[in-house]
Order: sequence, then structure tokens, then C-alpha cells
Amino acid sequence: METIGGDCQGNNWCACFSDLVAQGGHPDAIFNFRNYKDHPLTAGEQTVFVVQGAPTFGMEGQGGRTRIGDLHCVLRFGDGDSVECKIGQFPPIKHAYLKAGQYEATAEIVGDFKWNSDSGSCSYRCRSDVLKLPLIVVPAAAK
Repeated sequence: METIGGDCQGNNWCACFSDLVAQGGHPDAIFNFRNYKDHPLTAGEQTVFVVQGAPTFGMEGQGGRTRIGDLHCVLRFGDGDSVECKIGQFPPIKHAYLKAGQYEATAEIVGDFKWNSDSGSCSYRCRSDVLKLPLIVVPAAAK
């Protein structure tokens, strides 16, 4: 996490507990960066992606801190395609990899916040660490 802008009296209120998860063609194949090797995807099949995040991003609602506008999220699939996303988006994002190979999907979350108190105020931006999800895509079975 990084804090950008404003004099927040040396405080860094950015905290993000988030994850990028995917579900392949098999309904039980929900995976993340820890178990992706157990669930290869099939070229041409839809994969469902969800960016999960905790509501503490920017420590919103605590001690005079408020979010300004919506959180911004970009999901890059690693094959040249990308899409804007929302935390816990429903319906989830779907993407099909056209070629077999190894990919790395990534997501990054950014939000703007304001802090007000009797001792001062500032505006600050929180940017998450880039969430990474390695993927293995295997060729579709011959018909």
C-alpha cells in the first residue's frame, strides 16, 4: 500500500486486505495464487474473475476519514486485455483465454480519501499493491 498526497501528519491509513480469485470451467475450481497449479484453465472457456477487498481500504469511516467517490480497479488478464472492475463485482467478470500458455492476471485498486479533525485535515490516495494471479491455460480437447 502507498499513501499519496496531503500532509496527514505522518500517518499512513492505507490498508487493503484483498485478493484476486478466479473460477475455471469446473464449478469446484475456485483458485487463487496459492493453488493455481491445481486448476489449469482450458483455452476458449470462460473464466470468472472476482477482486475481493476488505472495507478497511483507506480506513474509511474511522476517525474522520471518508472516501471521496468510488474505488477504482483495473483487472489485466495478462494477454493484452483489461477491464475496469469493482470490488466484489456482481455479476463477476468473465474472460476467455484464446491460446494455451502461462499468463499472469493482475488487479490494482486506487481510492481517494479525506481526513478531517480538530488538529488538521488532508486528502490522500491509497493504491494497493498489485494483486497477482498466475494462470496456466491448456489447449482445448480435440473434437
